[in-house]
Amino acid sequence: MAFSGTPHPDTSRASIVQVGSHLAVKGFINPSTNIANYLGIKFASVPARFRQSKPVPLESFTGELDATDYGPRCPQPADKPKALRQHLYNLNRDSASVPEDEHECLVLNVYTPPNAEELVEQRGKPLPVFVWIHGGGWTIGDGGPDYDGNWQVAESIELGKPFIFVAINYRLGYYGFLTSKELKAEADQNGETWFANPGVYDQRLGLEWVQKYIRLFGGNPDEVTISGESAGAWSVMAHIVSDVPVCQRGLILSMPLLEFRTADVSQDAFDGLVQRTGLSASATPEAKLAAVRTLSNNDMMAALGGKFATPNWDPAFFPDLAPGTPLDSIKSLSSWVKSVIIGSTKHEGVLFGIPYRQWAAKDIHVLLDRILPEPTLRSDVLSAYGFDPNAPLDDTLTRIYKLLTDSMFDPAPSLIGELSSDAQPVAVYRFDQTDTFPDHLYHNTSYHSLDNTFICRLPTVASSVAPPEMQKTADRMSEAVATFVYGSLPWEPFHKGKPMYVFDGSKSGLYSDPPFGEEHAWEKFRHSEQRWAFFKALGSTLIRSGKPQ
Repeated sequence: MAFSGTPHPDTSRASIVQVGSHLAVKGFINPSTNIANYLGIKFASVPARFRQSKPVPLESFTGELDATDYGPRCPQPADKPKALRQHLYNLNRDSASVPEDEHECLVLNVYTPPNAEELVEQRGKPLPVFVWIHGGGWTIGDGGPDYDGNWQVAESIELGKPFIFVAINYRLGYYGFLTSKELKAEADQNGETWFANPGVYDQRLGLEWVQKYIRLFGGNPDEVTISGESAGAWSVMAHIVSDVPVCQRGLILSMPLLEFRTADVSQDAFDGLVQRTGLSASATPEAKLAAVRTLSNNDMMAALGGKFATPNWDPAFFPDLAPGTPLDSIKSLSSWVKSVIIGSTKHEGVLFGIPYRQWAAKDIHVLLDRILPEPTLRSDVLSAYGFDPNAPLDDTLTRIYKLLTDSMFDPAPSLIGELSSDAQPVAVYRFDQTDTFPDHLYHNTSYHSLDNTFICRLPTVASSVAPPEMQKTADRMSEAVATFVYGSLPWEPFHKGKPMYVFDGSKSGLYSDPPFGEEHAWEKFRHSEQRWAFFKALGSTLIRSGKPQ
């Protein structure tokens, strides 16, 4: 099955946005979708590795700004598991084909109706805006070809609710999520605010660019919905509890339950980078900073050791959040947030639990005994998830997947849903649509990240040749997104009877939370702060342990 994605590049039908009298932003009309594309627009610069990024005003460009191809993405390790999901993308362009550049990666892509200016005149006001923040464990991914906004914008026009789609890049891995006493001192000396997660600050600059310039493309900065999946979902949550108003609504897909990395752990990571340079631990801070900035991208990848990066606690970004408080424990949204939608996929853990297919069932039980040392907690977890030491591997895997799902993702929609009120309504959903394409390890599951292809309405899941149930789910999701981007909740908020919308083809509809007579097994561990913290850490422990002992 082959689909036509964003050309590389095709400028036969140019689309121009004029910025004053001195600049023309040159994009193109995508011949497959008839949508205007403005790609690779630089919104910020990186003065040096780990330094605070600086906004790049659109006015700083002159003449013609070429916006006909994707800009660089942040250096990153290969996304090997994506090979198992490649059948969902299958476009002319793949994100892996995009060049990498640590200092030039802060770019964004804008997709608009081809007649945006005419639509603005007809409506009497600019178009709403949808901004996508990609996931990938703060370590992989970009806002490029894999999150092509062409089809969702085209569908929004068909639905009579045209909007603008923007996707942004940000720094990843240790480039974007590392802090240390040396880096903070350097920022202070330079008169900068040190953000413990430069990558999240990069996102803020991208969102502020939207606030400042999206009117030029026909967009309304007062009607901005930000959305993201996984690490991107956590990032959306971070922005809507911060003190800088960058949007009005948040659409949150599969937000992980995550404890902030402590300053000590991040310092150890920085010291490890210094050690890789061969520099003595007694060297001056200036020498250490100079040395780590000479490390190659391969050295930077190797330092991660195959792990995901983790956000650090940052009082500069979360001034009203108590130190160490995880985002899923917040008690309120920022006052400027109008509404939120949050949800997860039914089988989130399948994506992370695949390595356990190579295990024997008895070895999984040995692992559970080891990572659950406290007898009462171990007994409660094994009972809540129905683990049976005599069960076959397939049954044990199903329960491992569920434990991964619950300890990492499933509680967040209900927990954030509890913040719902008449003033700030929160709507909750679950994505149950399975991947029905045969011959892959995730077959017939609604695994983590599957919904990305639906939120972008990629042709593999939404076109006339896609599986019929997937088409129906894509239609329901597009309708929900357009409704929300236009300022209305597409179903009842959570505080009115705890409704949950289920996306699942012809079975899509509103159910009680949890749907289908299920139960939230994780609620058994929520009543003790210590047990709850341990339970939420189980997912990360299981991922790290996914090799035979």
